[in-house]
Amino acid sequence: MPHVILHHHIFKNAGSTLDYSLAKQFPGKLMHLEDDGNPIVPEILIKFLDANPRVKVISSHNFGGQSFEPYLWSRSIWASHYAMVRRPLDRLVSIYKFFRREPCHDLGRLAGELDLQRFLWSLIERYPHMVDNTQVTTLANDNYYGHCIGDDDLQRAWARYRAFALCAPMERYDEAMVTLEYNNAPNFDEGLDLAYVPQNVSDPIPGEDKLRRLIGSELHDWLVRFSELDERLWQFASDELDRRITMVPQFAKRLADFRERCAKLQRSSA
Repeated sequence: MPHVILHHHIFKNAGSTLDYSLAKQFPGKLMHLEDDGNPIVPEILIKFLDANPRVKVISSHNFGGQSFEPYLWSRSIWASHYAMVRRPLDRLVSIYKFFRREPCHDLGRLAGELDLQRFLWSLIERYPHMVDNTQVTTLANDNYYGHCIGDDDLQRAWARYRAFALCAPMERYDEAMVTLEYNNAPNFDEGLDLAYVPQNVSDPIPGEDKLRRLIGSELHDWLVRFSELDERLWQFASDELDRRITMVPQFAKRLADFRERCAKLQRSSA
């Protein structure tokens, strides 16, 4: 039975680095599927798979946590779902740095004109979908934001996400990849080597390690309020990774080997 990887690429959550590893592992067999920011409905995915029968990995910012399983099984296709979550306030700082490098976008022009504090206030005032527990929105509601996110959304997000082959915090990337290699490699004749060279990395902003001091207490408190459920989702994912690690034999040895593979790859890429 064919097996594909569906990478639910959540913006600014190390998705470019994961795509790098997957493209290295499956040369010429990773493809991107986007629909002008609209959710990828099952019919679009099935049509894409029918048109590209050799694809091994499909990466999209717009899968939105969907499982697609009944539609894939109708084509006798198995899928592994990958996604990572991130501490929400760190993610917002990363979004600012990204948009400062992309001035062609409306938010890019805004980031280019404003410092971090004023940019984040602008998101709260004009773009609530960018700050209100956006990772929960992505995984629970197919990327659709139309109401203040609440506990029901969090429970729906977690019910979907904990079934993913990759369910882990971005901040624990190496541990997550080691666990994923162990559990998911048997699905592929090529095995699974997810050694990486970091991609799309921004330089730090002076003072970002003391964010409350940098942006002010009032703004920081607003962002914490808007991020409460994303933070809980992150903790759920961290706990789940801990559980999965306990099921990997010789985990410490595997982790050391993985990091040596990454170092070797980075040396060869320099």
